[in-house]
Amino acid sequence: MDKATQVSIDALARVRERLRAERSTQSSGQEQHEWPEPKPLPSGLAPVDSFSFDFLPDALAPWVEDVAHRLQCPPDYVAVAALVSLGAVIGRRIGIKPQAKTDWVEVPNLWGCFIGRPGMLKSPAMMEALKPIHRLEAEAAKQNEIDQKAYELGLSNYKIKAQVAAMLAKKELKKTGKIDDLKFDAGNEPEEPLPTRYRTNDSSYEAIGELLIAIPQESWSSEMN
Repeated sequence: MDKATQVSIDALARVRERLRAERSTQSSGQEQHEWPEPKPLPSGLAPVDSFSFDFLPDALAPWVEDVAHRLQCPPDYVAVAALVSLGAVIGRRIGIKPQAKTDWVEVPNLWGCFIGRPGMLKSPAMMEALKPIHRLEAEAAKQNEIDQKAYELGLSNYKIKAQVAAMLAKKELKKTGKIDDLKFDAGNEPEEPLPTRYRTNDSSYEAIGELLIAIPQESWSSEMN
């Protein structure tokens, strides 16, 4: 055995002895000190300020108060749903700059939830607050139906033009041996219109990904947030 190997073995032995000594010290210390008495878990909720209509914009406060009064439900339910839906409609088109000398921009991308016991009218309050969104969705559905009919008509015309152009191009090829692409251009195929989306009930990554694939990126700010 060479000298270097012997030195390594001796160093490893000293490390092992030191670890044994430390473990022995820790074990003896644990035996001397008993576990402290467990502390009770906190109960109840932390104190928070009550909801105030001053938290809402002046344009929303009277409407939220009216809905809460007619349903006899906590105004928090209506306010949270209304603010989140309003932020979704505004999207990334508008933002605020909290600092004058930086590029920090905040957009109304809001997340909210409200919790209540059964029978507290959570669903009716939310549905009432989402009525403007439902109206926008109904109008968008009607417009999409009109756009779909126009698309089908335009697609039919395009196919007919393409067939006629192909026939004329074949005749031109037989006659002259070449084809003028510009002369027999049938134009661009019309793109199928996409429905405008304002909300979704499935917020999983897979579902959101499919929606974003179907919506052009330039429309994300106005259609989904």
